[in-house]
Formats: sequence, structure tokens, C-alpha cells
Amino acid sequence: MDLPYLLVTSLPRRQRFAEIESMDSLLPKDRSAKLLRTPFPGVFLIETGLDPSLAASLVKSPRNPSVSRVVIIWKFLEDPAEEEIVSACKDLCAAVRPGKVKVRCRLRGRGRGDHELERKIGAELVEKLGVSVDLENPDLTICVEGVDGRVGVGFEA
Repeated sequence: MDLPYLLVTSLPRRQRFAEIESMDSLLPKDRSAKLLRTPFPGVFLIETGLDPSLAASLVKSPRNPSVSRVVIIWKFLEDPAEEEIVSACKDLCAAVRPGKVKVRCRLRGRGRGDHELERKIGAELVEKLGVSVDLENPDLTICVEGVDGRVGVGFEA
């Protein structure tokens, strides 16, 4: 997977509208953008050749009221062990170098405790990289998103 991906969530029962709004925002600038549906309601991926920050800002535009969240996927991991997820989060944090972080995990269909993994990643980032955890006003929200047997590690746009 070498093109940038966005993971987009929609408001309840608004996925179809969010899909249309998202693609209407991207296609004028990237005719090759592709929408990839997932088996999870309200969650879809977008593959784009645009700069990820630009693509995310287009999708998250106020003109797209059905879009709830946009996550820029930094790295996809195929059916990873927990240690691989923690390591990818450390790599992302080391690359971005924020002062304060928040970790959000949503591992759909994996049967793992999301909050337990959030705490483990946060503790590892504090210990190894010296960042602080701030749930109210973070510089960076690291997102761990499980979808379709893969786990995407990225950050909230």
C-alpha cells in the first residue's frame, strides 16, 4: 500500500452521504481517488494520490456535514501483534515529535480491549520518547484503527 489512505467515519446512518461528500471534495483535484468500503457501518477508506494533509482537509471541510472523523493512515500493519502496533506508534511519534499526545484505539472485529492498548501505547511513549499524555489538548492524536484484518496507525486530521 503505497498511496496515502484516509480512514473516514460518518455520523450514524449517514455513511452514504459522507461517501458522496468526500468523493465530491476529492475528485476535482484527484480523478484517481478511490473509495473503499469496509464491512463496518460508518467506516470507509479513501485511497488518494494527493498530499494526505490536503486530502484530509478537503474531506473534513465544513461542506461535508456527514463526515465525523478523518484519520490520515501513516502505516498499515497486516494482522499485527500488539508489540508491532506499539512500535509503529512510537515510530510515528518519533517522526512527528509532539510535546503532548493522545492515543485513540478502535480495533473493530479484533476482540481486544481498546482502552488497555491505549494505556499501554501512552505509557510506552512517555517512557521511551519523553512525551506527555494530554487527553484534553494534545498536539497529536495518534489513532490505531482496525479494519478488514489490518490495523492502520495514523493521526487525526
